[in-house]
Amino acid sequence: MALSSSATTAGAIGSQRPAVHRAHTGARLGQEKTCNLSFMSPDYVPGLVSIIIPTYDRPAYVVEALQSAFGQTYRPIELIVVDDGSTDNTAAVIDNWAKTTDGDKGFHFHYVRQEHKGAPAARNMGLRQSRGEYIVLHDSDDILDRNRIRLQVDRMRHTGATLCGARLRFFPSGRGSNVWPQPSSDPLKDFLFGKLPCATQAWMVKRELVIRSDGFDEELACRQDYDFSFRLMSCGPKITFQPEAWTYVREHNGGRITDKVLLPEGFGALLRIHGRRAAVLKERSNRDEYLRVEAEACLACAIQAHLRSYRNFTQEFVRLAKSLVQRPVWGDSWVKRSLFCIGGVSLCSMLKRVREVANTVFARVRLW
Repeated sequence: MALSSSATTAGAIGSQRPAVHRAHTGARLGQEKTCNLSFMSPDYVPGLVSIIIPTYDRPAYVVEALQSAFGQTYRPIELIVVDDGSTDNTAAVIDNWAKTTDGDKGFHFHYVRQEHKGAPAARNMGLRQSRGEYIVLHDSDDILDRNRIRLQVDRMRHTGATLCGARLRFFPSGRGSNVWPQPSSDPLKDFLFGKLPCATQAWMVKRELVIRSDGFDEELACRQDYDFSFRLMSCGPKITFQPEAWTYVREHNGGRITDKVLLPEGFGALLRIHGRRAAVLKERSNRDEYLRVEAEACLACAIQAHLRSYRNFTQEFVRLAKSLVQRPVWGDSWVKRSLFCIGGVSLCSMLKRVREVANTVFARVRLW
Protein backbone atom coordinates (compact mmCIF):
# COMPACT_ATOMS: atom_id res chain seq x y z
CA MET A 1 0.00 0.00 0.00
CA ALA A 2 1.50 3.32 -1.05
CA LEU A 3 1.11 6.09 1.47
CA SER A 4 0.09 9.58 0.43
CA SER A 5 -0.21 12.96 2.10
CA SER A 6 -3.90 12.37 2.75
CA ALA A 7 -5.48 9.79 5.04
CA THR A 8 -4.78 6.29 3.76
CA THR A 9 -6.50 3.30 5.32
CA ALA A 10 -6.29 -0.44 5.48
CA GLY A 11 -9.92 -1.53 5.71
CA ALA A 12 -11.34 2.00 5.65
CA ILE A 13 -14.09 2.67 8.15
CA GLY A 14 -16.04 4.81 5.74
CA SER A 15 -16.47 1.92 3.28
CA GLN A 16 -18.26 -0.18 5.91
CA ARG A 17 -20.79 2.51 6.85
CA PRO A 18 -21.04 1.58 10.55
CA ALA A 19 -23.67 3.03 12.86
CA VAL A 20 -22.66 6.54 13.92
CA HIS A 21 -23.59 8.19 17.22
CA ARG A 22 -23.13 11.78 18.34
CA ALA A 23 -21.19 12.76 21.45
CA HIS A 24 -22.94 15.01 23.98
CA THR A 25 -20.18 17.53 24.52
CA GLY A 26 -21.99 20.01 26.77
CA ALA A 27 -20.37 23.35 27.53
CA ARG A 28 -16.88 24.02 26.25
CA LEU A 29 -14.11 24.91 28.66
CA GLY A 30 -14.42 28.61 29.46
CA GLN A 31 -10.92 29.89 28.81
CA GLU A 32 -8.54 31.11 26.14
CA LYS A 33 -8.85 29.16 22.91
CA THR A 34 -5.85 26.91 22.42
CA CYS A 35 -6.60 25.46 19.02
CA ASN A 36 -9.50 25.07 16.63
CA LEU A 37 -11.24 21.75 17.18
CA SER A 38 -14.63 23.13 16.20
CA PHE A 39 -14.49 20.83 13.18
CA MET A 40 -13.64 17.76 15.27
CA SER A 41 -16.91 16.00 14.62
CA PRO A 42 -18.99 14.91 17.61
CA ASP A 43 -20.08 11.91 15.52
CA TYR A 44 -18.38 8.65 16.40
CA VAL A 45 -18.51 4.91 15.77
CA PRO A 46 -19.68 3.20 19.00
CA GLY A 47 -17.00 1.05 20.58
CA LEU A 48 -14.29 2.22 18.20
CA VAL A 49 -10.97 3.19 19.81
CA SER A 50 -8.86 5.77 17.97
CA ILE A 51 -5.13 5.46 18.72
CA ILE A 52 -3.32 8.60 17.56
CA ILE A 53 0.45 8.52 17.03
CA PRO A 54 2.38 11.59 15.84
CA THR A 55 5.86 10.91 14.52
CA TYR A 56 8.83 12.82 13.21
CA ASP A 57 12.07 11.18 11.98
CA ARG A 58 11.68 8.01 14.06
CA PRO A 59 12.19 5.07 11.69
CA ALA A 60 14.09 3.12 14.35
CA TYR A 61 11.21 3.03 16.83
CA VAL A 62 7.94 3.70 15.03
CA VAL A 63 7.29 0.14 13.85
CA GLU A 64 7.33 -1.20 17.43
CA ALA A 65 4.80 1.46 18.42
CA LEU A 66 2.54 0.63 15.47
CA GLN A 67 2.81 -3.10 16.02
CA SER A 68 1.86 -2.70 19.68
CA ALA A 69 -1.37 -1.01 18.54
CA PHE A 70 -2.06 -3.66 15.90
CA GLY A 71 -1.39 -6.46 18.42
CA GLN A 72 -4.12 -5.33 20.83
CA THR A 73 -6.59 -7.95 22.01
CA TYR A 74 -9.44 -5.45 21.47
CA ARG A 75 -11.31 -4.65 18.29
CA PRO A 76 -12.43 -2.39 16.60
CA ILE A 77 -9.43 -0.06 16.51
CA GLU A 78 -8.41 2.71 14.14
CA LEU A 79 -4.75 3.67 14.18
CA ILE A 80 -4.03 7.20 12.97
CA VAL A 81 -0.38 8.04 12.28
CA VAL A 82 0.37 11.71 11.65
CA ASP A 83 3.77 12.19 10.02
CA ASP A 84 4.87 15.68 11.01
CA GLY A 85 6.98 16.25 7.89
CA SER A 86 9.68 13.61 8.45
CA THR A 87 12.85 14.21 6.44
CA ASP A 88 14.18 10.63 6.53
CA ASN A 89 12.74 7.23 5.54
CA THR A 90 10.03 7.17 8.21
CA ALA A 91 7.25 7.19 5.59
CA ALA A 92 8.78 4.22 3.73
CA VAL A 93 9.12 2.26 6.98
CA ILE A 94 5.47 2.93 7.85
CA ASP A 95 4.41 1.98 4.31
CA ASN A 96 6.15 -1.39 4.54
CA TRP A 97 4.58 -2.08 7.93
CA ALA A 98 1.07 -1.06 6.78
CA LYS A 99 1.06 -3.82 4.15
CA THR A 100 1.12 -6.40 6.95
CA THR A 101 -2.21 -5.24 8.38
CA ASP A 102 -4.37 -6.08 5.34
CA GLY A 103 -7.09 -8.62 6.04
CA ASP A 104 -7.93 -7.60 9.63
CA LYS A 105 -11.43 -6.15 9.28
CA GLY A 106 -11.46 -4.88 12.85
CA PHE A 107 -8.28 -2.82 12.41
CA HIS A 108 -8.26 0.37 10.35
CA PHE A 109 -5.04 2.20 9.55
CA HIS A 110 -4.84 5.87 8.52
CA TYR A 111 -1.69 7.70 7.51
CA VAL A 112 -1.66 11.50 7.35
CA ARG A 113 1.32 13.63 6.38
CA GLN A 114 1.58 17.34 7.11
CA GLU A 115 4.31 19.96 6.96
CA HIS A 116 6.44 20.15 10.09
CA LYS A 117 4.41 22.00 12.74
CA GLY A 118 5.30 20.17 15.96
CA ALA A 119 3.74 17.42 18.06
CA PRO A 120 0.71 19.45 19.32
CA ALA A 121 -0.39 20.27 15.78
CA ALA A 122 0.14 16.64 14.74
CA ARG A 123 -1.99 15.42 17.64
CA ASN A 124 -4.74 17.89 16.78
CA MET A 125 -4.68 16.65 13.19
CA GLY A 126 -5.10 13.10 14.45
CA LEU A 127 -7.99 14.15 16.68
CA ARG A 128 -9.75 15.78 13.74
CA GLN A 129 -9.31 12.64 11.63
CA SER A 130 -10.56 10.32 14.37
CA ARG A 131 -13.97 8.62 14.50
CA GLY A 132 -13.62 6.74 17.77
CA GLU A 133 -15.81 6.82 20.85
CA TYR A 134 -12.59 6.45 22.84
CA ILE A 135 -9.32 8.30 22.21
CA VAL A 136 -5.81 7.12 23.10
CA LEU A 137 -2.81 9.40 22.51
CA HIS A 138 0.38 7.39 22.05
CA ASP A 139 4.00 8.29 21.24
CA SER A 140 5.90 6.83 18.31
CA ASP A 141 8.72 5.49 20.48
CA ASP A 142 6.59 3.86 23.20
CA ILE A 143 4.84 0.49 23.38
CA LEU A 144 1.30 -0.44 24.42
CA ASP A 145 0.76 -3.59 26.44
CA ARG A 146 -1.31 -5.92 24.29
CA ASN A 147 -4.24 -5.94 26.76
CA ARG A 148 -4.27 -2.25 27.61
CA ILE A 149 -7.06 -1.09 25.28
CA ARG A 150 -9.40 -3.96 26.17
CA LEU A 151 -8.89 -3.47 29.90
CA GLN A 152 -9.51 0.27 29.77
CA VAL A 153 -12.60 0.03 27.57
CA ASP A 154 -14.08 -2.62 29.87
CA ARG A 155 -13.32 -0.44 32.88
CA MET A 156 -14.92 2.67 31.36
CA ARG A 157 -18.02 0.77 30.30
CA HIS A 158 -18.39 -0.73 33.76
CA THR A 159 -17.94 2.57 35.64
CA GLY A 160 -19.38 5.07 33.16
CA ALA A 161 -16.12 7.05 33.40
CA THR A 162 -15.07 9.60 30.79
CA LEU A 163 -11.36 9.27 31.61
CA CYS A 164 -9.42 6.11 32.45
CA GLY A 165 -5.77 6.02 33.54
CA ALA A 166 -3.19 3.30 32.88
CA ARG A 167 0.21 2.76 34.46
CA LEU A 168 3.56 3.67 32.90
CA ARG A 169 6.75 1.64 33.02
CA PHE A 170 10.02 3.03 31.71
CA PHE A 171 12.43 0.83 29.83
CA PRO A 172 15.18 -0.25 29.85
CA SER A 173 15.54 1.02 33.45
CA GLY A 174 12.38 -0.77 34.62
CA ARG A 175 11.11 2.19 36.64
CA GLY A 176 7.35 1.95 37.03
CA SER A 177 4.53 4.17 38.24
CA ASN A 178 2.58 3.43 41.37
CA VAL A 179 -1.11 2.68 41.36
CA TRP A 180 -2.67 6.12 41.77
CA PRO A 181 -5.34 6.43 44.44
CA GLN A 182 -8.91 6.64 43.28
CA PRO A 183 -9.63 10.34 42.73
CA SER A 184 -12.00 12.34 44.86
CA SER A 185 -15.01 14.27 43.64
CA ASP A 186 -12.65 17.11 42.68
CA PRO A 187 -10.26 15.82 39.97
CA LEU A 188 -8.81 19.29 39.39
CA LYS A 189 -7.70 19.51 43.02
CA ASP A 190 -6.24 16.00 42.82
CA PHE A 191 -4.29 17.00 39.71
CA LEU A 192 -2.95 20.20 41.26
CA PHE A 193 -1.78 18.27 44.33
CA GLY A 194 0.05 15.72 42.17
CA LYS A 195 -2.31 12.82 42.81
CA LEU A 196 -3.11 12.34 39.11
CA PRO A 197 -0.70 11.81 36.18
CA CYS A 198 -0.05 14.49 33.61
CA ALA A 199 1.33 12.16 30.90
CA THR A 200 -1.29 11.93 28.16
CA GLN A 201 -0.14 8.45 27.11
CA ALA A 202 -1.59 7.18 30.39
CA TRP A 203 -5.17 8.17 29.54
CA MET A 204 -8.05 6.78 27.53
CA VAL A 205 -10.51 9.64 26.98
CA LYS A 206 -14.13 9.72 25.87
CA ARG A 207 -14.61 11.77 22.72
CA GLU A 208 -16.90 14.38 24.25
CA LEU A 209 -14.31 15.21 26.90
CA VAL A 210 -11.62 15.83 24.26
CA ILE A 211 -13.93 18.21 22.40
CA ARG A 212 -14.73 20.14 25.57
CA SER A 213 -11.02 20.49 26.40
CA ASP A 214 -10.28 22.21 23.06
CA GLY A 215 -7.35 19.96 22.18
CA PHE A 216 -3.65 20.80 22.28
CA ASP A 217 -2.10 24.26 22.34
CA GLU A 218 -0.05 24.38 19.14
CA GLU A 219 2.03 27.33 20.39
CA LEU A 220 3.73 25.32 23.13
CA ALA A 221 7.27 24.08 22.49
CA CYS A 222 6.96 21.52 25.32
CA ARG A 223 4.85 20.61 28.36
CA GLN A 224 1.84 19.98 26.12
CA ASP A 225 0.87 16.92 28.19
CA TYR A 226 0.93 18.99 31.37
CA ASP A 227 -1.31 21.63 29.81
CA PHE A 228 -3.73 19.21 28.13
CA SER A 229 -4.19 17.08 31.26
CA PHE A 230 -4.96 20.19 33.33
CA ARG A 231 -7.68 21.21 30.90
CA LEU A 232 -9.15 17.70 30.90
CA MET A 233 -9.42 17.95 34.70
CA SER A 234 -10.95 21.42 34.42
CA CYS A 235 -13.89 19.88 32.55
CA GLY A 236 -14.89 17.83 35.60
CA PRO A 237 -14.44 14.32 34.21
CA LYS A 238 -15.49 11.12 35.92
CA ILE A 239 -12.17 9.33 36.42
CA THR A 240 -11.27 5.71 36.95
CA PHE A 241 -8.02 3.72 36.82
CA GLN A 242 -7.11 0.33 35.45
CA PRO A 243 -3.97 -0.78 37.35
CA GLU A 244 -3.46 -3.80 35.07
CA ALA A 245 -3.18 -1.64 31.94
CA TRP A 246 0.36 -0.61 31.01
CA THR A 247 2.23 1.58 28.57
CA TYR A 248 5.98 1.12 28.23
CA VAL A 249 7.86 4.40 27.83
CA ARG A 250 11.20 4.20 26.05
CA GLU A 251 14.19 5.98 27.60
CA HIS A 252 16.58 7.31 24.98
CA ASN A 253 18.35 10.43 23.75
CA GLY A 254 16.52 10.61 20.46
CA GLY A 255 15.13 14.13 20.60
CA ARG A 256 12.20 13.94 22.98
CA ILE A 257 10.16 17.10 23.50
CA THR A 258 11.11 17.00 27.19
CA ASP A 259 14.68 17.88 26.15
CA LYS A 260 13.45 21.49 25.80
CA VAL A 261 12.01 21.78 29.31
CA LEU A 262 14.97 23.61 30.88
CA LEU A 263 15.70 25.76 27.83
CA PRO A 264 14.24 29.26 27.37
CA GLU A 265 11.44 27.91 25.17
CA GLY A 266 10.56 25.49 27.97
CA PHE A 267 10.21 28.28 30.51
CA GLY A 268 8.24 30.31 27.97
CA ALA A 269 5.84 27.39 27.59
CA LEU A 270 5.49 27.08 31.36
CA LEU A 271 4.76 30.78 31.71
CA ARG A 272 2.03 30.53 29.06
CA ILE A 273 0.54 27.45 30.74
CA HIS A 274 0.53 28.91 34.25
CA GLY A 275 -0.96 32.16 33.00
CA ARG A 276 -3.84 30.24 31.41
CA ARG A 277 -4.24 28.06 34.47
CA ALA A 278 -4.44 31.14 36.69
CA ALA A 279 -7.28 32.52 34.59
CA VAL A 280 -9.23 29.26 34.95
CA LEU A 281 -8.61 28.87 38.67
CA LYS A 282 -9.68 32.42 39.48
CA GLU A 283 -13.17 31.53 38.25
CA ARG A 284 -13.55 28.61 40.69
CA SER A 285 -15.86 28.94 43.68
CA ASN A 286 -13.26 27.49 46.09
CA ARG A 287 -10.44 29.28 44.38
CA ASP A 288 -8.27 30.25 47.38
CA GLU A 289 -6.87 26.76 47.88
CA TYR A 290 -6.31 26.33 44.13
CA LEU A 291 -4.56 29.68 43.81
CA ARG A 292 -2.26 28.99 46.74
CA VAL A 293 -1.05 25.77 45.10
CA GLU A 294 -0.68 27.52 41.75
CA ALA A 295 1.33 30.35 43.34
CA GLU A 296 3.65 27.78 44.89
CA ALA A 297 4.13 26.18 41.47
CA CYS A 298 4.94 29.57 39.94
CA LEU A 299 7.54 30.27 42.62
CA ALA A 300 9.09 26.84 42.02
CA CYS A 301 9.38 27.76 38.34
CA ALA A 302 10.93 31.09 39.35
CA ILE A 303 13.61 29.27 41.35
CA GLN A 304 14.38 26.94 38.43
CA ALA A 305 14.60 29.89 36.03
CA HIS A 306 16.86 31.77 38.43
CA LEU A 307 19.18 28.78 38.74
CA ARG A 308 19.68 28.99 34.98
CA SER A 309 20.13 32.78 34.97
CA TYR A 310 16.88 33.44 33.08
CA ARG A 311 16.23 36.71 34.86
CA ASN A 312 13.19 37.78 32.84
CA PHE A 313 11.42 34.48 33.42
CA THR A 314 12.26 34.63 37.13
CA GLN A 315 10.63 38.05 37.41
CA GLU A 316 7.57 37.01 35.39
CA PHE A 317 6.93 33.92 37.50
CA VAL A 318 7.28 35.89 40.76
CA ARG A 319 4.94 38.56 39.40
CA LEU A 320 2.37 35.90 38.44
CA ALA A 321 2.63 34.25 41.87
CA LYS A 322 1.98 37.59 43.60
CA SER A 323 -1.11 38.17 41.46
CA LEU A 324 -2.65 34.88 42.58
CA VAL A 325 -2.86 35.47 46.33
CA GLN A 326 -4.43 38.09 48.56
CA ARG A 327 -2.12 40.44 50.46
CA PRO A 328 -2.58 38.72 53.89
CA VAL A 329 -1.77 35.35 52.36
CA TRP A 330 1.30 36.79 50.67
CA GLY A 331 2.91 37.03 54.09
CA ASP A 332 2.47 33.33 54.82
CA SER A 333 5.50 31.24 55.63
CA TRP A 334 5.47 29.20 52.39
CA VAL A 335 5.90 32.39 50.37
CA LYS A 336 8.69 33.61 52.66
CA ARG A 337 10.45 30.26 52.29
CA SER A 338 10.17 30.44 48.50
CA LEU A 339 11.48 33.98 48.34
CA PHE A 340 14.25 33.05 50.77
CA CYS A 341 15.22 30.24 48.39
CA ILE A 342 15.42 32.68 45.50
CA GLY A 343 17.52 35.03 47.60
CA GLY A 344 19.68 32.16 48.79
CA VAL A 345 20.30 31.03 45.23
CA SER A 346 21.28 34.59 44.31
CA LEU A 347 23.71 34.74 47.22
CA CYS A 348 25.22 31.35 46.37
CA SER A 349 25.62 32.36 42.74
CA MET A 350 27.31 35.59 43.78
CA LEU A 351 29.69 33.81 46.20
CA LYS A 352 30.53 31.23 43.57
CA ARG A 353 31.39 34.00 41.13
CA VAL A 354 33.50 35.79 43.75
CA ARG A 355 35.40 32.57 44.43
CA GLU A 356 36.04 32.04 40.71
CA VAL A 357 37.38 35.59 40.38
CA ALA A 358 39.54 35.18 43.51
CA ASN A 359 41.00 31.90 42.24
CA THR A 360 41.85 33.54 38.93
CA VAL A 361 43.55 36.48 40.68
CA PHE A 362 45.57 34.20 42.97
CA ALA A 363 46.63 32.05 40.05
CA ARG A 364 47.98 35.12 38.24
CA VAL A 365 49.76 36.32 41.39
CA ARG A 366 51.53 32.96 41.66
CA LEU A 367 52.61 33.25 38.03
CA TRP A 368 54.21 36.61 38.80
